[in-house]
Amino acid sequence: MIKVSSHSIRALVVYLSHLGVPLRQSLDLVGLDKAALFNEHSLLSTNVLESLYDFAEKNLGLQDVGFNFGQTIEPDRWSTLGYIAFTAPTLQKALQQQYKFQSLVGNLGSPVIKQQGEHTLINWVPAYACSHHTVEEILTGWVAFARKLSAAPVIPEKVFFAHACQGDERVYEQYFQCPVLFCQDANGVLVDSDLLQVPLIKHEPQLHDLLCQHAEQQLASFTEAVPIEVMSQYMVNRLSVKVPDIEEIAELMNLSVRTLQRKLSDAGTSYSQLLDSLRKKMAMDYLHLEHYSIVYIAEMTGFSEQSAFQRAFKRWTGMTPLQYRKKQNRDDN
Repeated sequence: MIKVSSHSIRALVVYLSHLGVPLRQSLDLVGLDKAALFNEHSLLSTNVLESLYDFAEKNLGLQDVGFNFGQTIEPDRWSTLGYIAFTAPTLQKALQQQYKFQSLVGNLGSPVIKQQGEHTLINWVPAYACSHHTVEEILTGWVAFARKLSAAPVIPEKVFFAHACQGDERVYEQYFQCPVLFCQDANGVLVDSDLLQVPLIKHEPQLHDLLCQHAEQQLASFTEAVPIEVMSQYMVNRLSVKVPDIEEIAELMNLSVRTLQRKLSDAGTSYSQLLDSLRKKMAMDYLHLEHYSIVYIAEMTGFSEQSAFQRAFKRWTGMTPLQYRKKQNRDDN
């Protein structure tokens, strides 16, 4: 199951309260109590996040609530990981730590960093068919957080989203101070590579090292308690870059391959079965969203060729991806 940190949900509930939605109403809407909301280590279903966004859109008339919420980012929204980024020496280091420890705050998606000459492209690949609000909150949060921390002005070269614009494009360009493109093949931010090396004004070496050590301990405990969940999160986050082999995953989890295989067997599955089921679930989720092309979905689920994706999907469902998408559209209507 795709999950999100209670810290992120709590921040959104507080934000909605400032817009006039009482705390009790938000909690009742998603079936939570205060104990669950204020549990420092709990991970909640992304259904909670999406339900809150859906409520804000339909009942408050806010098509850009994720975009505006992203601008209010504070380190506590990402729990320990937020403070690790807050005390990091550079944005580059903060991104590396986010990638390493992101399973501690859920598995909404993964940043994918690519060099393009003098620029760095930071894509965000969602791990499920999330709303445009979630995508906009993540990307806007990145930029807002960088602006809080960097000693230099943070102005991207461009920002792009896979979905169509739901608000006024001029408002987005005014905030990001650069071209903002919608209906693109992916979600991401393009920046000057030098910006990632600018010293951060909140860097505290000793505190940063302590926070990283704490995160390492949390990750080790998490891996011991729910190894299949950790493995699944890592696989989902890596698929768009490359399909991780079992040796890579065993090294991440500090286990031998044999021990990892035994844990998978105890859970009634295997590496190949888990990989197959994750790819199937991701593909079916993404196909519900028209703005993702089938070629892009194939890439996000780790297939190097569209033909291989087509064969796998037909094996899973008896339909081609296009046939499945058309059927879902008919059923929805």
